[in-house]
Amino acid sequence: MNLKLRERLLSATRDLFVRKGIKNLTMDEVAKELGMSKKTIYQMIESKDEFVQEVIERYIADEKKQLDVFATTALNPVDEIVHLYSHILTQNREMNPTVLIDMQKYYPKSWETLSEYRNVDMYKRVFDNLEKGKQEGYYVTNFDSDIVTKLYIGVLQVLANQELFPYQQYQFVNLLKEYLNYHLRAIASEKGLTAWQQHELMNTIS
Repeated sequence: MNLKLRERLLSATRDLFVRKGIKNLTMDEVAKELGMSKKTIYQMIESKDEFVQEVIERYIADEKKQLDVFATTALNPVDEIVHLYSHILTQNREMNPTVLIDMQKYYPKSWETLSEYRNVDMYKRVFDNLEKGKQEGYYVTNFDSDIVTKLYIGVLQVLANQELFPYQQYQFVNLLKEYLNYHLRAIASEKGLTAWQQHELMNTIS
């Protein structure tokens, strides 16, 4: 198997999923985008379900690397969380609002993979940030880090609930902005709020 061609295929498919959604994207569109036949595509990927799963796994691997960068280069816990928030908002500005809906409804294995990433890896990162922020005086100390971390992760899933927030009425980016501002204002100490207000990225998430 041509690994470079496979990598190109997965990268291009990820971009198409983001722009067009998952369910409505056809293999004909993927083939046209890459200038190759569907036969060639199916020699590398057996089904669309496999496509979606591999794209999600690569997305998660890329996310872990990016979050490692935020964690190791952050000036303080507020700096780390602001960069994380900005990153999430940038991603969702580019994303078709049906992506998460499609995955949850039609690709349960991939949705489970994404949920596991949120509930395990993302949980640890947010929890560690909260604990460090408390220790360094950037966050108030009178909250339970476990509960607040789970609320953070849970709310992100609630925002994708189409019964509560139909995408025809609510832009997901605006929902994220409202929640992220609410979250940070609720946990930040005076020192943390000052660091946030002086942050170069504040205007991108407020």
